[in-house]
Amino acid sequence: MYITLTELGIADAVWDELTIGHDSGFAQLIKDIETYVDKIDDAIDGLSAIKAEVEGLAGSAMIGTNNAALASVCTDARLGELDAGNIPGDIDTLKTYCDKIDHATDGLSAIKAEVEGLAGSAMIGTNNAALASVCTELRLAELDAANIPAVVDKILENQKEDWSWDCLDSAEWKSIAGTWATVTNTSQYFGEYLGNQGALNSEIAIPFYARSTAAITLNLRGITGNTFGILTVYVDENSQGTIDWYATFPPSENFNQIRTISITPARIGRNVLRLKMTTKHGDSSGYVLKISEMWLS
Repeated sequence: MYITLTELGIADAVWDELTIGHDSGFAQLIKDIETYVDKIDDAIDGLSAIKAEVEGLAGSAMIGTNNAALASVCTDARLGELDAGNIPGDIDTLKTYCDKIDHATDGLSAIKAEVEGLAGSAMIGTNNAALASVCTELRLAELDAANIPAVVDKILENQKEDWSWDCLDSAEWKSIAGTWATVTNTSQYFGEYLGNQGALNSEIAIPFYARSTAAITLNLRGITGNTFGILTVYVDENSQGTIDWYATFPPSENFNQIRTISITPARIGRNVLRLKMTTKHGDSSGYVLKISEMWLS
């Protein structure tokens, strides 16, 4: 950059007078001044570029309003809210959660290691391949040939046949009406029986289990006699028929007599068997019932 004598307000004649008879030092000073002015001008251009760059980073919303924008949010009231929010405490809480997550991760790793230990090293990392090696079409055909469903059916069939009840377990019967009690009698199997006092409509309830809702035979072991009544058998609320426990005299009582009746369970699984003295034989003098055992077949 060059500044003319005219711009400096120095006439040529004056300049000549200044330079004639003097060394070149003054002229050199002028040149140095011009150099510094050029540098200042370049610096101003550089600062302007930096300013523009910074403003671009800050975003137009803050340009020219930085102090005012900050002042609008950094009020005493807002700072008080932030202080009441206990930000340091929140940070500590977050740190605690992070620690818990870290511990949980360790715990999951321990569980994984435990499960892998239970599974055995042969399965670790090769689960799909190991399963595929045994679940072949050939192996599945072998299992099918073994007829596992039929085996299960047989087990359930045995469960059906094995259900039984005896008078020794007082928790397996409930008096609904009348007076019932277990009585010792060595002439009867199990050495005792469950009996009523001969009242009409005496009733007990006993749970039983069925594999299906198909008809099945209920067997009852009891005592017959000339004071005994006729028993109506119910499954839940459904009458299944009657059993007459009357017998002529003598003897007064016949021990270990078995009576049977076909019943139809109301559902698969738990049912309720109800035994009720509803009537009697014309020659009987009472409504007595004495039983010691029941089973399904």
